[in-house]
Amino acid sequence: MEVVTINPDLENDWSAFIASHPDATPYHTREWARVIQHVFGYEDNGKLCVADDGQIVGVLPLWKTRGKRMDSSPWRDRGTLLTESLKVRDVMLSSLNVEGHQIQIRGYHDLYFPTPWRVEDYWVTSVFNLADGMPRRGLSVERNVRKAASEGVNVVSQGGRKFLDEFYSLFCLTRKRLGVPIYPRRLFGSIMDEMGVKACIHLAQRDGLPLAAVLILSFGHISIYAYGGSDPAFQALRPMDATLWKAMEIALAEGRQVFDFGSDSPFQTSLLNYKKKWGSIQMPMPILKLGCPTLNSHDFSSDQMVLVRAIFSRLPIMMLKGIGELGIRING
Repeated sequence: MEVVTINPDLENDWSAFIASHPDATPYHTREWARVIQHVFGYEDNGKLCVADDGQIVGVLPLWKTRGKRMDSSPWRDRGTLLTESLKVRDVMLSSLNVEGHQIQIRGYHDLYFPTPWRVEDYWVTSVFNLADGMPRRGLSVERNVRKAASEGVNVVSQGGRKFLDEFYSLFCLTRKRLGVPIYPRRLFGSIMDEMGVKACIHLAQRDGLPLAAVLILSFGHISIYAYGGSDPAFQALRPMDATLWKAMEIALAEGRQVFDFGSDSPFQTSLLNYKKKWGSIQMPMPILKLGCPTLNSHDFSSDQMVLVRAIFSRLPIMMLKGIGELGIRING
């Protein structure tokens, strides 16, 4: 077996391999790779394991973010190693064990990892099993969805850029309220352009006024709540509940088996409790690391960042966008 770096001649082989792998996500696709290249400018170091007969038996998305830092899914929570066997996994991990490199493989759920690799369980993901259908009746979220409908809230869904402006405005409002930097609009434009049918914006509105929106990424068996935002002035109308409900209905109709609410900091207790009310199961989203510092030092939701968040929440949205751009340039 040989481990090689992705190149244009191997892209179709990569796509064919992940199409049949049960653990593949939208962040493994070559469409997502184009988003990363276009928006962040990182160097694509994706790895493929080629068997002696020429067949692809393993892939790992990998990006050179800064210096000797490499990340399987920059600014996202997952993008793990996909292989056909434990032997392939061992070969691929051994090929990455280069002195001085700092590597993060996100979403690594395998119990085995060789020295000097280590696993860090920090982020928490919330997963709903769509194989059992929609959330059961009687849950508070189901009542909230009915309330939203009675208040005249309707949800529309569309790929492409049709609802991009509304989505981004709501996203910016939420980031400012939380006191965290704002990703550039070009990220979401690139997502909607490159991901095609794998990306959809669901927008809750009343009388044409945007209230809440989510951007869902889907591939294979899974739909992921990737980004979202809402106007706090209309929270009582429960537009976010209506939006997520519609997103789950569509995922179920498309044959998805899992609706993933995304990963959160363990300090985001109110958000985790909200996602748990949907009937989701919460579990760690492990990161396999080689030569990297602990992750919580970069957690904007941690107690150490309370003062920073308070200051940021008072800054103009334009300034928070500038801080987000700066973060992209200096971090991976």
